[in-house]
Formats: sequence, structure tokens, C-alpha cells
Amino acid sequence: MGFHIWLTYFVAAWVVALSPGSGAVLRMPHGLASQLESLLNTAKVRVVQNRTFGGVLIFMGSSLTVIRRATA
Repeated sequence: MGFHIWLTYFVAAWVVALSPGSGAVLRMPHGLASQLESLLNTAKVRVVQNRTFGGVLIFMGSSLTVIRRATA
């Protein structure tokens, strides 16, 4: 296995390991919305949230694609 493949797998594994579980992810927006409802309803905050989550999804998808191509 090449170094770049190993490094991609290693980073992806750490991202998955450090990310909260599905229950925590579902509870976080509800807790924040009840405490900071006015802040979370602004368009600027939603754009930042969407870009951040989209960036994480793109990173994970490209990491898995590189790993799958390397093993094929």
C-alpha cells in the first residue's frame, strides 16, 4: 500500500473516530435551536453550516474513492 493511500485511510479513520455518534448529531441542533434560536435562524450561519458539512462529506467521499481504487 502506497504512503498516500495509507495517509488518506489514517486521516479518514481519525475523522470517523473523533466525530460524534448519530444520536449526538441529531441532538446537537435541537439543543442549540432551543438556546440560540435567533442566532441559528440567520442565513449567514446556515451557509457556514452547509459549507462545513458539505466539505466533510466531500472529504470522506474522496478518501473512500481513493481507497477503493487502490484496492481494485
